[in-house]
Amino acid sequence: MLPENSLSMRNLLFISHANPEDNEFARWITLRLAAEGYPVFCEIVNFLGGEDPWRDVDKIIRQNTTKFLFVQSKTAMEKDGTRRELNLAYQIARNEGLKDFIIPLKVEPIPHFEVSVELQTTLSIEFSRGWAKGLHQLLEKLEQQKVEKNPDYSPELVNSWWRNSFSANAGLSNEPEELLSNWFEIDSLPEKLYFHVFQPGVRRGLLEPLDGEIVFPHRLHGNGIISFAEAKDLTDNPNVFGDKFTFKVADLLNNKHRNNFLDEQTARDAITDLLRQGWENVFIERGLDSYELANKSKFCFFKKDQIEKDKIHFSGVNNKTTWRSIVGYQTVGKNRRYWHFGVSGKPVLRRTKYLAINPHVLFSDDGIDIWRDKDRMHKAKMSLTRSWWNPHWRDRILALMNYLAGENSGILLRLGKEEETHVWVEKHPMSFVSPVAFSDPVNQRLATEDSVDINDEENDFESDLDFEDDENEDGELEDL
Repeated sequence: MLPENSLSMRNLLFISHANPEDNEFARWITLRLAAEGYPVFCEIVNFLGGEDPWRDVDKIIRQNTTKFLFVQSKTAMEKDGTRRELNLAYQIARNEGLKDFIIPLKVEPIPHFEVSVELQTTLSIEFSRGWAKGLHQLLEKLEQQKVEKNPDYSPELVNSWWRNSFSANAGLSNEPEELLSNWFEIDSLPEKLYFHVFQPGVRRGLLEPLDGEIVFPHRLHGNGIISFAEAKDLTDNPNVFGDKFTFKVADLLNNKHRNNFLDEQTARDAITDLLRQGWENVFIERGLDSYELANKSKFCFFKKDQIEKDKIHFSGVNNKTTWRSIVGYQTVGKNRRYWHFGVSGKPVLRRTKYLAINPHVLFSDDGIDIWRDKDRMHKAKMSLTRSWWNPHWRDRILALMNYLAGENSGILLRLGKEEETHVWVEKHPMSFVSPVAFSDPVNQRLATEDSVDINDEENDFESDLDFEDDENEDGELEDL
């Protein structure tokens, strides 16, 4: 129950946000602040559970608000209701001399010329780079401003509200549910791995001019090269390699050659690297550009007009033929910026061997030349992918994997010239079955929107969206 003094003079944090567009963030920040002990009001979170005393929003802002927290999004700055609340707060702060009365919570990058005049001289707290990081900064500011807490606001109050608002079993059904992963199975590895020893006097550096001739994946190790390919398939120069040692891949992965060649971890690292190179060679074979990540791995992406209408048609999760755009654009002010979808793959050698596929988004001004400013790129990605939920990422990954496979049932990695060195990667992801199904009651609206047939995705090419792509560099299982 809310304490009796909750409606006393200026002791509330007021959350102003666009409803329903920013409801998810508003609910999250409200519950977080309440759990920290701050009296907080948000129209979509009613702690009383009965009659609502908060109907006169103007009165709450005028008499009961100590800090006006404005969820700063493009939608919020365009809606009449939120603009009216912001203008009222601005007038109150100016007339009563309230310092730092308005605190903008920026949930997406917004050009300065699009910011409301009431906020143009006010420093905002950045949430577009991570909600947890923004919350930390907000809590520090509230503490610096000596905003009072109320012991009746606590994690227990939040838990009570949650239990009263949502049943413990809400969203659960005793029906099995198939979950797609971002794992794409590798059918089998080549049986043999070679260690080609350099001829006496050949230095590692002398291989650099031969890079153009070395086509198949290879890895420098000691005084030679590790590869699945024969020496004659790596270079035409007979003076480069001398002795050759042959190893069974299974023996290497079982640590049977640790005393005279490679320990298990070094062997795994080498084989993983060769698979990665084979995967990245697929980009070249399919005529795609690549972008290098900080760890030196690469991901492929499309440029504008590289395929017809910048769309890929593929068989979706229900085996229905559908499509997704993999290049699109946003209109920001008077300018247009293009986004480019791509994927990277990390080979994982476990009992089941697979490629862990992770999505990425790049940006350009013309659909061709990718931005070099990484900070600018990150801000644009946060703006774009905020509205991309699982189906958006999942379907684009499926589309691109289908494109790389072409007419084949899988994606061919050429690790050597001979057929026995070829590796196939499934173009459909591995799936897992949960004994129960769950639909988050808080996100029912989003789930409903995502279930729309994506053949109707007419505005996908130019919508203003926003991924985090939470790259899982360790290849851990992720539900798509």
